[in-house]
Formats: sequence, C-alpha cells, structure tokens
Amino acid sequence: VLGEGEEALADLAESLDHPEEVTGIVYRYNGTVRKTEPRTLLNDLASLPWPSRELVDLEPYHIAGKRYTPVLTSRGCPKQCAFCSNPLFMVSRFRQRTIDDVCAAIFHCYDHHHIRIFDSEDDNFTCDGHRAEALLSSLIRGREERQFEITAMNGLYYEALNNKLVEMLARAGMKKMNLSLVTS
Repeated sequence: VLGEGEEALADLAESLDHPEEVTGIVYRYNGTVRKTEPRTLLNDLASLPWPSRELVDLEPYHIAGKRYTPVLTSRGCPKQCAFCSNPLFMVSRFRQRTIDDVCAAIFHCYDHHHIRIFDSEDDNFTCDGHRAEALLSSLIRGREERQFEITAMNGLYYEALNNKLVEMLARAGMKKMNLSLVTS
C-alpha cells in the first residue's frame, strides 16, 4: 500500500482476486511488478474511527512503567526535507483531526484504557502554531482532571517553537522533547 492505508487495505481485502481494481497499491502478478493509480488522500481525518484498543493487549505497551499509545492529531507537512518520505506519500498537504476529536480520543483512552502517556505520531505537530496552541490549551484543561504525559517521538519542528509554545507543551504534560533539526 502506498501512502495512507486505511481505505486501501479494506479495498484490497475485498478484492484479493482483482488487485488491479484497487488504487494506491503495488503488487506482483506473474513475476511482474504492477502499480495502480494513486489513491486520493483523506481530507477528513476525523472520519477515521479511533483504533479499537479494546482488541489489543495493552500490557506490553509501557514507557517508564506507564501504559502508552500513539495518537495522531494531523498528517502531512509542507516542508520538503530531502531525507523525508512524507513529500512522496502525502504530497506535502497538511491535514488535521479536529481538536475536539483528538481530545475526546485521548480522554477516552485515559478513562477507559488507563493509558497515561500519549505519543504524537504527527509528521509535524507544530506545523500550524495556532492549531498547536489551541490543541495544547484543550489538553491543559483536560489535565485538570487527568494526569497524563505527551511525547512527540517524531520530533517538534524547532522553528515553530517559542517561549509560549514550550511553556504550553510543559503544562500539557510534555516532560521531554525531541527536536527535528532539519532544513528544507
């Protein structure tokens, strides 16, 4: 599957006998590699269902003794870093889940699955500074009732950081920060 897999994998599962009908895949047929037309990127990330964490044994997933899970608040990045595959697959389009949907998912995981650390898997969490601030404000309000941590293992874009955003990251539960020291 090339790029986003949610719809392509579902389509492929239904069309295993006719992979040529599924967009966004590469497959081998009679020893020949074939590639179908590219799939259109999802515009509404909030239309994707939350992962069915109740179907997974969450016990092995810990950081520093606390249960963790990845969370996706956005996809894409407008930067064109030479080392990154994002421009090839996401066409440098930044798309985001709504702040309400992100917070609802995090608070649900905290309340129902006892998850205490949330790792942002965003391509560029700080791509839109205003959105990052709004999301962090909501997470800070949520921390009044819940004591969770956030991480950003993919890193934070250093040019987007300022004193206000770093303070908000700390108040939202970020204890350590990975920086993406890149050039575009």
